[in-house]
Amino acid sequence: MSNPLLRTGRDSAARRSGPGLCARAFITLTVLVLSAARAGSEMSSAALTRPDRGDWASVQTWRFEHQVPAPRSRQTLQRYLNDIRSGAPEYSQVDAEHAEWLQIQPQMRAGIAMLGEIRSIRFMAVAPIHDEELYVQQRCAVSCPDPVVSHAAADIYHVLTDTTLTEWRIALDPAGKVDWAVYRRLEMPPSHPLTRQQFTTALGQRLQADVAADRFAGAVAITRNGRTLLEFSGGEADRAQHIANRVTTKFRNGSIDKMFTAVAILQLVQAGAIDLNAPLATYVPDYPNPNVARNITIHQLLTHTAGTGSIFGPRFFDHLKEFRTLEDYVRVFGDRELLFPPGSRFDYSNFGYILLGVVVERVSGQSYYQYVDEHVFRPAGMTDTGFVPEDVQVPGRAVGYTRPMRPDGPGALQRADDFLEYRGTSAGGGYTTVADLQRFAHSLLSCKLLSPAATRLLLTPKVRIGVEQYAYGFYIGQQNGQLWIGHGGGGPGQNGQLRIFPQSGYVIAALANLDAPAADAVTDFAAVRLPAP
Repeated sequence: MSNPLLRTGRDSAARRSGPGLCARAFITLTVLVLSAARAGSEMSSAALTRPDRGDWASVQTWRFEHQVPAPRSRQTLQRYLNDIRSGAPEYSQVDAEHAEWLQIQPQMRAGIAMLGEIRSIRFMAVAPIHDEELYVQQRCAVSCPDPVVSHAAADIYHVLTDTTLTEWRIALDPAGKVDWAVYRRLEMPPSHPLTRQQFTTALGQRLQADVAADRFAGAVAITRNGRTLLEFSGGEADRAQHIANRVTTKFRNGSIDKMFTAVAILQLVQAGAIDLNAPLATYVPDYPNPNVARNITIHQLLTHTAGTGSIFGPRFFDHLKEFRTLEDYVRVFGDRELLFPPGSRFDYSNFGYILLGVVVERVSGQSYYQYVDEHVFRPAGMTDTGFVPEDVQVPGRAVGYTRPMRPDGPGALQRADDFLEYRGTSAGGGYTTVADLQRFAHSLLSCKLLSPAATRLLLTPKVRIGVEQYAYGFYIGQQNGQLWIGHGGGGPGQNGQLRIFPQSGYVIAALANLDAPAADAVTDFAAVRLPAP
């Protein structure tokens, strides 16, 4: 705890009071909804009649709706892991394409080999494969294989070994072979609850170790009911100039901006200017594909169930430096058809949130950037958050550093400038500070940004996605029995997390100018060790 950039035990700039009555009301509602979902309320049909096995897409949809793992997926996963851990894998449990992918992934194979002896494999949930989130946030251990099973559902397992706990997502092809598998390490909770002093000591040591190993460069702020437990900054904001990161450093925040966009939409709903069930065409009548605009709703865009798909691919990179406004993205991607019938499944879509930004502009008469600055950032006191373009010098904004993914693993560390869009969008890519994220959390829970009813509508779970749920622009989950809400973000040279624990009053804000999982990992470490309220 000798690090002069690590501070504990003072009132934060966001402190006003604990969660207000509106927050408590939504907490009660959300806990009830989440508990019902985890108890299997979605499996309410009296008879779980499995579709015809020949209709592969229908089988996957049925498995997701009823949270039923694929036949023998647990046994297949165990044999898959044991085969790779043997050191001389035969790949008998995988299809040809995945076997070919594994053979050029020495780091993936080495990582699996080091997991240790398997003690237990526990089924957690069935989730849709939403590859855009995996690619953009780089949540895989090394790199992500292409999910090639159409409309596949991935089984989620927690694998406990004698040294680690990992979460696996595995999809089987119609023949029962592994078609797609990724994993990430999970934090194992301590054997006993930590005191506040033990918590800050453990987290401070972890952060300092991660900075020393170049696993983390950024800032962290953790509060409880507005009182600071820990502030930390480490690593360099600019490695060429040797400028250190500070708690006040501005970091690009990836998809964290989706929370701000959802709040903006709900403000306009509250004002009677937007109907959540209205089609996109109501607000964007000149959309390039009229059939799409007539058939997707604002609710579906908010919940990633519209089928608008990913933007990351050859067309995106061909036009990367042309994107100046949200309308530019509509011009390039607006002619596409939907990936699936609207509302039929979850598929994480940045383009969907860009369209929501366009709706904000059309309805409010302001640019998206003007609107969120005036109606979200200023009321919350977020003076260091914004979307100033990349060609404008922003005092205190960190340089992002990335390790581009190669077939055999991450490449050498380099500046991320060439991978950045001209400007962040309503889907992500703006910048903020850990203090501003704390202010946003407080303003949200105290109903400073929305009415109590609109706050509950914003944060009530809408879609189950494996072990978590999605509301409007917010993930909802549980750790150590505590409900949390929030959103992460990632991209080249940027990673962030805001995780709010409304019942206990804790808020974790972490930002990094490195690729994921720089901020994700320290957030997970902190979340499972939070002291008892």
